[in-house]
Amino acid sequence: MSDVIEIPHIALMVRVGLSEAERATPQPLVIGVRLTLNVERGLHDDLAGTFDYSLLDRVIPAALEPAPKLLETLAERITVGIMEETEYSRIDTIEISVTKCQPPISLTSDGVTVTLVTRGSHDSEAAQR
Repeated sequence: MSDVIEIPHIALMVRVGLSEAERATPQPLVIGVRLTLNVERGLHDDLAGTFDYSLLDRVIPAALEPAPKLLETLAERITVGIMEETEYSRIDTIEISVTKCQPPISLTSDGVTVTLVTRGSHDSEAAQR
């Protein structure tokens, strides 16, 4: 059985978009991170037995440089950053959602969301999505 750690609403002002004009001005984005993993249970009360979500303070800013054109690129960079900074073999699934709150479309919407799901290396061959 897997446990879940979720950071559902990381709000940022970010330069992202296909055109230079769209990337010229920061725009609101919301990032969500959801991990399934086996958390060490019991009375250990030790960070080593779980996921240290403070690493997102490093991973997300690094994923924003250089400014991505696609939400998919940003989500993939965050996924790779998490895999590089943590014991990835303990994670069953990394799910990263990126929502552009004001997409460049004429339709009325609450935003456009891209979600990438990556399975852990012990869960499938070569950590396939």
